[in-house]
Amino acid sequence: MILGSKFKQQRLNLKINQSELCAGICTQAVISKIENQNISPSTDVLIKLCLRLHLTLNDVFSDFSSLPSSNLILDKIQKIDGLLQEKNDSDAIEILQSIDEAKLQNLDKAHILFQHGLCSLMEHDYEDALFQFNRTIQLQDHKSSFWKFLAFVNLANLYLSTNSQEKAAYYMESATKLQPSVDPSDNYEYFYFIAALVDLSNYYTNTNSPQKVLNLTNIGLKSHNGFLPTKYSDELFYLSALAKLRTTHNKNEMSHDLTMAIAFADFNQNEELLNKLNQLLKDNNIQELKIKP
Repeated sequence: MILGSKFKQQRLNLKINQSELCAGICTQAVISKIENQNISPSTDVLIKLCLRLHLTLNDVFSDFSSLPSSNLILDKIQKIDGLLQEKNDSDAIEILQSIDEAKLQNLDKAHILFQHGLCSLMEHDYEDALFQFNRTIQLQDHKSSFWKFLAFVNLANLYLSTNSQEKAAYYMESATKLQPSVDPSDNYEYFYFIAALVDLSNYYTNTNSPQKVLNLTNIGLKSHNGFLPTKYSDELFYLSALAKLRTTHNKNEMSHDLTMAIAFADFNQNEELLNKLNQLLKDNNIQELKIKP
């Protein structure tokens, strides 16, 4: 049986109303039936709703084993994404080991190879992380370009950690060229995507390429499913403000970005970023901030 109360609680936790949740997927009446009557819609509709809520099918069913087996691999992959984004690599590895890579299509194979790479990073097994990210890149299926993009960014970060600047630059530029062709298809992919944009923006900030930073932060600060998530928005606004400070861009826009960065960093309790922002204000003698109407 579907657990309507769990479904509703997650929607409230994310501060999404029923209209926002159902947009482009189903009618509001379907959401109401799930939450109030424990009535499940079609499997396809339910999967899309769960993706939007960062839930797996296992989360919303009291007896997951009764669901069609064709959804089990997808659910496992989504579960791994959630665990990795929570920095829980041990549980993610356990689920990964239960998936037969040979039975996957290229898109799903690229996805789990990337997941293997992240797990290896968290385990500080950098040699295996290099191996897994390179395997991700070698898949030539056009649909796999999203995971290839993320693999490029993570390879660049690995080389930055060893001060291999030339190799890092190659992979950062490769990711930047590929970025316009990638499009996250669900909330898990979106948060991977935003994290990659932050990494790219930080790299171009450190290499004094403010226009590239502005291009990337503009993409990252567009609303997703009708709202702007708090995670990563604080740093994106900060990096955007820093880039505008280094160029001749409108000072009011820069002031707006700083105000938003402070607000998001305060909400996220990101003390490290708040300290950076305070130092930036002090260094540039900025005593008043304004937000755009």
